[in-house]
Amino acid sequence: KQWYQRRVRADSIFGTLYVICTVFGTPGNILAYIYFMGVTDNGNASHGTSRGGTHVKSRAGGGYNKSYFDQLYRIVCLTDTIVCLSVIPNAVAFYSGRHPAWFEANAFCSGWGLLWEILPYFSVCLVGVMSMSRLLILISPLLQLNTLLMRILLALYFCYLLLRSVIPVSLSLAEYIYDTTDVFCFESPIPESNSEGYWRFNTISRLLQLAFPIIPIILSSAAIVSTLFLLSRKQAAKHSSTSHASATITVLIFTLLYIMCNLPGCANYVLMVLALRDGCSNECYHKKYKDSAVLLWFSWNFTYVLCVAFNSAANPIIYCCRMAGFREFLRIRVCQTVLKWYGAASIFRSRKSYCRSSSGVTVSGKTNYSEIQS
Repeated sequence: KQWYQRRVRADSIFGTLYVICTVFGTPGNILAYIYFMGVTDNGNASHGTSRGGTHVKSRAGGGYNKSYFDQLYRIVCLTDTIVCLSVIPNAVAFYSGRHPAWFEANAFCSGWGLLWEILPYFSVCLVGVMSMSRLLILISPLLQLNTLLMRILLALYFCYLLLRSVIPVSLSLAEYIYDTTDVFCFESPIPESNSEGYWRFNTISRLLQLAFPIIPIILSSAAIVSTLFLLSRKQAAKHSSTSHASATITVLIFTLLYIMCNLPGCANYVLMVLALRDGCSNECYHKKYKDSAVLLWFSWNFTYVLCVAFNSAANPIIYCCRMAGFREFLRIRVCQTVLKWYGAASIFRSRKSYCRSSSGVTVSGKTNYSEIQS
């Protein structure tokens, strides 16, 4: 009874954390998406620095590849928004004593389970592409990255994840079932199906997907070394080096946060793959690696869902801390919202002048992003 009471309190905490991720992460990522959309729409795909009235293209990599990174960030923001919204059913389940609630409908459980077979791994791919792209820019500052190639590669990987999850269900090898212990809809083999073939396919596909978390780790280490090298060099173009280092540090923080939040889930998957290799079923996996009550009831949901949701909700904080343009964008949005609510009353005239004080900014909502940080 004492353990049950503790578990109920822990469930309430988990539910509250999911609500926080949704309440703060969803609008934060939506605003970030609008910001990066506005950067691209304002024609900054190849912007540079205005000097003496002449528009000069930057040779630091940011001017040539600004559109590339803006579009990549937009995909990240869209993925993070979906993650933050998709944890609402988890909050409802935790608050209702782990009752299936929304997951009780088979169609919803299958759709949600399919979504969470894709989102974490696709996020891995996005971080890997971002880290590799930044590393390529550091190695060759004049390199122009191919935006179309990036889109094609991401689309192909997304299709692979989708097919990997749909094929077993379409062939009646597996179905999605709600697990009360983990508050998760798992892809589970149908007893009458070819279970051996399913487990073989499942093991191979998960081993392939587990290779991707290693990529950001290697790339972040290489980027750290490159950044330290750039910071230590004394070049004439000091501003260019500083800009490069600043953009690299942003990607590093982004990558390191991903590693911190996703390694626990990867460890869980490693144990699952080892269990599958030994011919264990899902029950055998629980008995073998989750012998304590805390691990049994909380380890999977914490490592695979909550940490991923926290990562997605925290990314807008990184944008705000590292990108001056995003901070300015948020400030303008707040000013415009206040003015929209309260009109042009005299008490808010100071707010108007505050909004107009920014370079290239008007209260009407049109912002000049030519000086936004890459």
